[in-house]
Amino acid sequence: MRIYNKYITYNYLILFSRVYQFVKIYIFNPSSALFSCPNAMTDGAAFLIKELQSKSPSLVSEDMRYAFERLTSNNPKHFWTSGQWVI
Repeated sequence: MRIYNKYITYNYLILFSRVYQFVKIYIFNPSSALFSCPNAMTDGAAFLIKELQSKSPSLVSEDMRYAFERLTSNNPKHFWTSGQWVI
C-alpha cells in the first residue's frame, strides 16, 4: 500500500494530507495484518525530520536528509520502513 498508493508521501505533498492518510488507514488497517504500525512509525520519523528541518535547519545532517528521502520514497528499491524490535 505504501509504495503504490503513496501512503506516506502524500503527507508531504498535498493539502489536508492527514485527513487523506487517516481515511486510507481506516480502510486499509483491518486487512493489513498490523502493517499500519510500521507505516505510522515511518511517517513519524519523516515528520520529525521535516519539523526539525523547518525549525532548526542547522541540526539536520546529510544523513538525516538522506533518511527523509528514503522514508518518503515511492520507489520500492529505494524506500525504508521504520520500525522497532521488542524483545
